[in-house]
Amino acid sequence: MVACWVGDVVTLTINTKRRSRLDFMNNDPIRNTVRYYIIVLLAVSIISTEAFSAEPQTAEEFLTRGNELHEQGQYDKAIIDYSDAIKLDPNNEVAIYHRGYTYLLKGKLENATIDFSKSIQLNPTNLKAYYFRGVILKEKKEYQKALADFSKVIEIDPKSALSVLSYHKRAIIWIILRNLDQAIQDSTSVIRLNPDFGAAYYLRGNSWQLKGNNKNAIRDFSVAVRFFPNTFELYESRAQCYEPIGELSLSIEDYSKAIELKPMNANLYIQRGIAYYLNKDYGDSINDFTQTIQYDPKLAVAYQNRAIAYQTIHKYKPAISDFKNVIRLDPSNYLIHDYLARLLSSAPEDELRDGTQAVESAKMSLKLSNGRHVEAIDTLAAAYAEIGDFDNAIKYQEEAIKKTTSPTVKKKYSARLRLYQQEKPYRLPQANPTESSIEPLVQ
Repeated sequence: MVACWVGDVVTLTINTKRRSRLDFMNNDPIRNTVRYYIIVLLAVSIISTEAFSAEPQTAEEFLTRGNELHEQGQYDKAIIDYSDAIKLDPNNEVAIYHRGYTYLLKGKLENATIDFSKSIQLNPTNLKAYYFRGVILKEKKEYQKALADFSKVIEIDPKSALSVLSYHKRAIIWIILRNLDQAIQDSTSVIRLNPDFGAAYYLRGNSWQLKGNNKNAIRDFSVAVRFFPNTFELYESRAQCYEPIGELSLSIEDYSKAIELKPMNANLYIQRGIAYYLNKDYGDSINDFTQTIQYDPKLAVAYQNRAIAYQTIHKYKPAISDFKNVIRLDPSNYLIHDYLARLLSSAPEDELRDGTQAVESAKMSLKLSNGRHVEAIDTLAAAYAEIGDFDNAIKYQEEAIKKTTSPTVKKKYSARLRLYQQEKPYRLPQANPTESSIEPLVQ
């Protein structure tokens, strides 16, 4: 069966050999009507296909087809059509902008920037061209130029949706540039224009946090959580703000929620472990540092914090082992050489002490700190006392007393000096966790 056009009439030619089998349909008016419409639709389809397949001839036709290809995700073909439109009409600002946007989607930022700039030249009020050029400049870390483009969007139409986004992008840049007051101001503008823009609360909360205003930060993070209840970073940030204001239970609760959402994140266990430690939940603290090590066996800070927690509860043997692991992973850490030397020279258990190694570790701490770590001088005195060299113990203890400026520390060092003068070594106490805790845990 072949359908063809003769003037305005559709004719149907049927193979004569098959006519007899179709004759019974000729007397059925309903079927004849259906057959007629099928024939008409087929003919229209042929015409439409031929019309669509015709090559565009004008700039507008190339632009139209380019837009259709763009919508279909055929970006390379769309760019070709936009380029052909521009060849026919070099000042076709719409085609230039659309090509720039398509370049942006393909990651061809230089080409996109050129087209956005040309679009702005032809149409100085093109908000989208300013905005997307600003986005590219921000990614290229050309922050001042990006700020200028976002500001232009706001200047042209301060209440537009793109202005809301421009305020937000500006706030991000202000945080990068550490202009926190301006970041807070821009995030507040976003919230004023669109109270449901959840990311603005998060960003403003970050700005408050960086300024040290934890209460305001908590307030904004709490709003942001309602918009993004499954974003672990929000709970982590709020937990970090609860901690310094003494709300340790709330901090632990938020860290736990963050871990629930991101269970393989070693850093979250580190932070919750610190919160547990500050809350004097030493067992839970050690468990979290241990979990961190299981996820990341090369994370020196996890061994360091666990060692300090162990020392706080007088488990000096595992503390020594962890300090040695820190030195293995981070041999230039002068603090850890000092901490290890302290335990090797002053641990209550005889089998844990090693005065000779303690002297070496204390000297290494001083070497790595260029002699500025006064505590290592005190430790070196204790190490010499452990090996029975009380002359050097007295010498270095007196030096430590001279160099410290804290009255409390001077008093502590003077008590140790009296021990050495009596030819007695210093020993870490077994019953006072506060005394045996040597340094804050490391974030």
